[in-house]
Amino acid sequence: MNNQIVQLEDLTSFLENTLHQRVKSLRTKKMKGATQEEKILSLLLTGCERGTDVSPVKESLLNRIAAYTVVGAPIQISLSVAIGCKIPNRLKFSDLSSVPTFAWVHLFWFFKVLNEKIKKVYSPGVEVIIFDESSLFRDLLFADHLSEEDIRKFYRYLSIITEYMKPPVRFIPMRPDMFDIHPAEIPPNEVPDCVTYAMVCSLPHMQDPRVMDPLYTTSRKDYTWLAKQAGEDVWQKAQLLAGKVHATLKRRKELGLFQKLTQSCNLIDACITRKDGRLCLNITVPCLFNHGVPILECDQKTGKYKVKMTPEYRIQRGDYGPLVPYYWALDGETVSLAYYQKT
Repeated sequence: MNNQIVQLEDLTSFLENTLHQRVKSLRTKKMKGATQEEKILSLLLTGCERGTDVSPVKESLLNRIAAYTVVGAPIQISLSVAIGCKIPNRLKFSDLSSVPTFAWVHLFWFFKVLNEKIKKVYSPGVEVIIFDESSLFRDLLFADHLSEEDIRKFYRYLSIITEYMKPPVRFIPMRPDMFDIHPAEIPPNEVPDCVTYAMVCSLPHMQDPRVMDPLYTTSRKDYTWLAKQAGEDVWQKAQLLAGKVHATLKRRKELGLFQKLTQSCNLIDACITRKDGRLCLNITVPCLFNHGVPILECDQKTGKYKVKMTPEYRIQRGDYGPLVPYYWALDGETVSLAYYQKT
C-alpha cells in the first residue's frame, strides 16, 4: 500500500489479513440468558451508527431473525443503492466515470466483517441483498451522464471485485416496469426541506460551496437561507425531482417489491441514512459514497484502517490537509481509487 498505483490483488489481500486479525481478536458480548436471536440482533447493531434505535421494532426484528434460524438459513439483510450512479456534480466528484472507488471495496469488507461476527453465534451468517436503483432513477436523475452501458460496465467491475473478495452480497436490479407508478401525483410542496436540500446539492449546476457546506458540517440547517442562496428556480426544481423520487420509493414499499423479488417476507431492512425502525449501517460516514470520494487512513503499525467519505471540493480546498491520490489498475484501466492520509 506504499505505491500510488494499487493492484486489486494486493488490496484485497491486505484487507483479508486485517479481517482475520480482527476476527481472531473478536470477543462476543456475553448475554446471559439471551436467545440466539437476541445475540444476533446485538451483533447486527454493532455494525450500526451510534444512536440507532430499533427498540420500537425489536420484537418484529427478533421474529424475522427467528424465521431464518429455525430453518438454518443465512439471515437476509436488504439495502437499496443506486449502483454506479455518482451524483453528477463536480463539487462532489471530479471524475464522473462509471468505475467503483475504494468505497465499494470498503462496503464489501464491512459486510464480510459483520458476517464473521454473526458466525460467532450463528454459523450460516448473513446474506446482504442490495437492490439496485440505478435503472429505476436513471432517466429522472442521471440520463445526461449515465447510460445503460455505463451501468453494465460498473457491474463488470463489481464482479471482478466480488470474485476477489467473496463478500456475502448479491445484487437485484429494479426497473420502472416492475410496478405501476405515477410520480407526478405527489405534490412537491409535501417534500421535507431536508430532502429538497439534499436534492439541491445533487444538481449538476449547483456549484456554490456555501450552499453545499452545511450538508456536511452542521446538523441544524437554516433552510430559508439555503433556499434563498440556491435560488427559487433551483429550489423548485429540486422539490419536483425529490417529490418524484419520494413517490417512487413510497410506491415500491406499498407494493412490497423487495419481498416479491426475493420471495421472502422476513428481510431485515437496513439503510445508510438514518430512518426510524431500521438498521442504520455505519458504512458511509460522513456522507454517502454516491455523493463523495473516500479518504483512506491506515495505521502502519497496527494495520488497522478506516475510511471516510467527503465531496471532492473539500479535499481540493484543503479541509483534510495533504492527501495522496491513489489509483488502481482495474480491467485494463487506471482509475481513481481513493485519497490516502498518512497516520
